[in-house]
Amino acid sequence: MTGPTSLLHAPAETARPVVDLTAGIVNYRSLGLLEQCLATWATATEGLRAELTVLENGTGEAVGPVVRRFAPGARVRVRERSIAFTAAVNEAFAGARGRHFVLLNPDTLLRRQSLTRLVHHLDEHPDVGVVGPRVWDDPEHRSLQRSFRRFPGLATAFCHRYSLLARLWPQNPWTRAYLRLDDGGDGARDADWVSGCCLAVRGELFQRLGGLDTGYPMFCEDVDLCRRARGLGYRVVYEPAAEIVHLVGGSRRRAPLRSEWLRHRSIGHYVWKFHRHGNPWTWLLLAGVWTRFLLRALLAGRTR
Repeated sequence: MTGPTSLLHAPAETARPVVDLTAGIVNYRSLGLLEQCLATWATATEGLRAELTVLENGTGEAVGPVVRRFAPGARVRVRERSIAFTAAVNEAFAGARGRHFVLLNPDTLLRRQSLTRLVHHLDEHPDVGVVGPRVWDDPEHRSLQRSFRRFPGLATAFCHRYSLLARLWPQNPWTRAYLRLDDGGDGARDADWVSGCCLAVRGELFQRLGGLDTGYPMFCEDVDLCRRARGLGYRVVYEPAAEIVHLVGGSRRRAPLRSEWLRHRSIGHYVWKFHRHGNPWTWLLLAGVWTRFLLRALLAGRTR
């Protein structure tokens, strides 16, 4: 079992004052989306002392001019070669000064004071370790993402939102329970986990946890972070007073098979980390995970 890696800490800079919030964005073939996201940064952080780091993850895209245009005080870190998303996030937060951290995808649009409200929630509720906003699929707010859910279990393999059961029987009670479809999403409430497209976590908690577990190359790292936070006694909360839009896809649309490979690797890591190795259902689930990937790879090959 692979544990979380330690953060790469920058040398101590005692003269630099603490700020309310440090946000980290990892850019990977998402320059156009990043520009739209950064255009909403200033209003999203109204009233906060905030800092931002954008890490360009080895794609050669010219993020510097975009960052200087919309967030002139932000730091830009450029990697010559790309690394796993989770490792890149940890690197983006190296040397962070924020009391709280926000993991932010470049394919998000932030509503006014959305990040300010997440910070205020953490400040007002010291028992909350992680908080996530209301997430919409589209700028017109027609479709709400189920960004707060129950932890996946063995049964989730058969009833997750992309499962055959969910497609043949969309209203089945197991899928509805996992996605909390009977929960209207109004008013703050506890959740097992919230989506990492925009997730605020106490800075000291993120450090204590060693950052994101790099055993997840991409996907499931948000579930893992929330589960470990809850294991330390912190609450995880969905706060709909803060709102964002998540334009799902980003760079993943350009390499769908690679995205599926990374997703299944992460699911396998999660299963192995949190389920008993001696349980035959664990092995059956792992076999199912990789069988599903092989089937998708074969189907993708035929459609080319």
